[in-house]
Amino acid sequence: MRILLIEDDTVLGAAIRDEIAAGGQSVDWVTRLDAAGDALAGAAYDLVLLDLMLPDGRGIVFLRALRARGDVTPVIILTALDQVSDRIEGLNAGADDYLVKPFDLAELTARIGSVARRYSGNPNPIVMHGPLAIDLSARTIRRDGRPVQLTAREWALFEALLTRPGQLLSKAQLEEKLYAFDAEVESNTIEVHVSRLRKKLGAAVIQTERGLGYRLGGPWRSRPALSFGSDFPLASFLAFCGSWRPPSRRWRCVSRWTGSSTRPCRRPRSACFRWPSSRSSGARTKA
Repeated sequence: MRILLIEDDTVLGAAIRDEIAAGGQSVDWVTRLDAAGDALAGAAYDLVLLDLMLPDGRGIVFLRALRARGDVTPVIILTALDQVSDRIEGLNAGADDYLVKPFDLAELTARIGSVARRYSGNPNPIVMHGPLAIDLSARTIRRDGRPVQLTAREWALFEALLTRPGQLLSKAQLEEKLYAFDAEVESNTIEVHVSRLRKKLGAAVIQTERGLGYRLGGPWRSRPALSFGSDFPLASFLAFCGSWRPPSRRWRCVSRWTGSSTRPCRRPRSACFRWPSSRSSGARTKA
């Protein structure tokens, strides 16, 4: 997840940035609204954290302009304005959440996760994906009931794919989700994280489209299950499958040591011939 933080308080801004980065998310921090507009024009963000009282204007005006041009990026307001009328104004202007300062950083993290889940179309923090049980709020994964430990970057990469099932994400898009503007990124960083995720979660958990990017592998990519119409006698069919046995084979030994087919033969089967099912054909075939 890539987050844009608009906050002019340097102490609070640094604390929020460090908290988000510790969770493996990418955060760009600006202190003015004009810089925020430039950042939104140059990158695709998953969430905006917006202060309302900034040196070059009011955040509420910036939010209204953002929504007026059709931008649906989730916005959480962070402000010291604690009046009920201020909260109503912020929410009516298009904010998805409203958090009053001072606040606990753990609460901010929880609200970010809650808003992100709502926008992904699944507000439930528990996601079942094949043998994986994923808790998005606690950031834990179990594979076949056993816990799997992921690093912060591995979790951020897997979450980016998980919240966009079936969607192809290029390497550049994934780098934007994981790293800020000024971060130094090695050329094979994404490939290394993908390889580690496959080792921990299963080889099919991430699919590679060569030259294009990556997508989340899942049940919708597997072979469709066999289905029958409502009028099909399914019980009879299953009973038939359970009772069916292959037809018996009649073997005759032609070894000169035994001579008769009624005597037990210790020769390998390659030395025997099988009678055809129809005695009238009179032919013999090699086993």
